[in-house]
This record gives sequence, structure tokens and C-alpha cells, in this order.
Amino acid sequence: MVPNFSRLHTFAFLDVAAHVIEYIVQSTLIIRWRLWLTNNYVGRWLDNHTHYRMSLAGGGADNPDQRISEDINRFIDGGQVGYGIYSFSIVLISTLSSLVSFAIVLWASRQTSPCLYGYRGAGFLFWIALIYAFIGSLMTGLIGYPLVALNFAQQRYEANFRFSLARLREYAEQIALLAGERTEKASLKTRFGAIVINYFRIIACRKNLVAATSIYGQASEIIPYLIVAPFYFAGKVTLGIMMQTARGFLSVQSALNFFVTYFVSLADFKAVLDRLTSFDLAIANAKTPGFSPRTGRTRQRRANISTSRRSMCGFPTAVRSSKAQAFGLPKPSPCF
Repeated sequence: MVPNFSRLHTFAFLDVAAHVIEYIVQSTLIIRWRLWLTNNYVGRWLDNHTHYRMSLAGGGADNPDQRISEDINRFIDGGQVGYGIYSFSIVLISTLSSLVSFAIVLWASRQTSPCLYGYRGAGFLFWIALIYAFIGSLMTGLIGYPLVALNFAQQRYEANFRFSLARLREYAEQIALLAGERTEKASLKTRFGAIVINYFRIIACRKNLVAATSIYGQASEIIPYLIVAPFYFAGKVTLGIMMQTARGFLSVQSALNFFVTYFVSLADFKAVLDRLTSFDLAIANAKTPGFSPRTGRTRQRRANISTSRRSMCGFPTAVRSSKAQAFGLPKPSPCF
């Protein structure tokens, strides 16, 4: 019989077309979702001088530029790495479909269910997998819960360091004229040191989490065989049924382990979500009719501005001129 290559070509073309359409629809949805969220945050942040009110109030809205440009993208699709709400939705749908498919197999396996008082209960292995997954999820949550706060802090330290680099580039002329490179080096070293210290804290937390999940994963490979083996040696089930039941148990247990498998990504996503919700709260507080900035913080900001102006204007004109000429810059005009 000669194969019908035209039909094979048709199926191949439909498969390629389906993948292309899926990519276009997915990418369009993500960018339009991000466009809407970005416009929403930027509009609320800039309306009625809210951004200035927030800078006076201080609080938990550090680095709003990073929250708008990066956290929104990571919230939707995880950015370059990790998972966002869209990615988690797709994975969760796939996990649920796998759970339902193999749970039916385990629920129907009465041959491997213990007989109590003449009644053989259905779904014995399913309940074992459910209890085991619950224990694993609880253990993972208790060990890895500090990751949420550590990831939150890591994003803040990274944003602070990136902002310092951007500010250095923006005020390069002033820093060069005032020979402030040494001060800037010390500031950048301090900010990057906070990144390194917090990163080692993340390593310490994830070290315990990796050890716990590895032990949990190794044990999950043995449990179904320990449960089904007595029925096999008693001659109540065949080798084929034992292997099928064990594979079904592992598939169900793998689906129930969604929290354990993706805990690190979930902790990172929770940190991103916390940053966006705290940004929302800061915007709402700044728009409150009875809003009043922190007096001490406002005075400190004014003092910093005044000190900065005095330091710039108090710099000797001759020295400033020589500094400018040394760098090939025009002679600076006198300060106001």
C-alpha cells in the first residue's frame, strides 16, 4: 500500500500553522496586557502630582521606575526568566488535566486497596498520594517561606544599584568637575555589597529547600512499590498491574506536587506581586484627601538639596575652571 503523502503534508502544514498562530496570539495577548497595565500605572502615578507626593511620603514605594518597567513584565510572563501569571495558568491547566486523567486510574484500582471489615475501599492509592503531596507541600512552604522576603529585598537592591549607575551616567559632568569618583565608587560598592549579602542569604535558604525537596523526590519513587508489592507477592495482582499502578501513582503525585516543584518560581512571583501591590497602596495613600508628607523626611530632602547647591556653588571658580579645562569642557558659568 502506497502511503498518501499529500495527507501527511497537510497534517504537517496544519501543525506548523497551529504553532505559528499560537505564538502570535500568545505574544499579542502578553504585550497588550502589559500595555494596559503600564498605561494604568503610569497614569495613576503621574496624575495630580502623585509621584511627587509619594517621594515626600517615602515608605514602601522605592524605585517606581523598576516596578513599572520590570515588575509588570515579570508579573505577566515572568520576564526573561521565571514564571508569570500567564505562564502559571498554562502550567496549572496542564497539571490539572494530567491529575484528572491518572486519578481515574488510581481510583479504579480496587485490587491494590486494603480490605477492611469486608469492604474494599476505592481510591486508596489516590488518598496516599494526596496525603503525601500535602506533607511535601507543607514542608516546602515552611522551609522556603523566607524566600519571598529575600526575593523582594533582592529586587529592591538590584533596582537601587541600577538607579545609582543611571544617576552616575546622567551627572557624569558634575561628578568629573567635582572629582567625585571616589565617593561614587564607595556608594556603588556599598549598594552592590547589599546585593551580594542578600544573595548569600538566598543561597542559604535555597540550600535547605533543595535538600528537602531532593529527599522528598527520592522517597516518592519508592512509596508506590512499597504499597503495591505486598499485593503482588500475595498473588492478588500481576506484575503488569503493579507497574501500571505505580506509574499512575507517580503521575498523580507529580501533578499534586505543583507547589513543591514550582515553589522557587512561586516565591519569586509572590515578591513581584508584593512590589506591585505595595506600589498600588502607595499611590492610593498619596491620593488620599488628608495626605500629609513626613515632616522629617521633607526637611531632610530640602537640606540635602540646599547642601548640594552650596557644595556646587561653593566650589572655587578657578578650580572649577581648571577642572573644566582639564577635561576639555567650556568654562563654567557662575552659580546663582
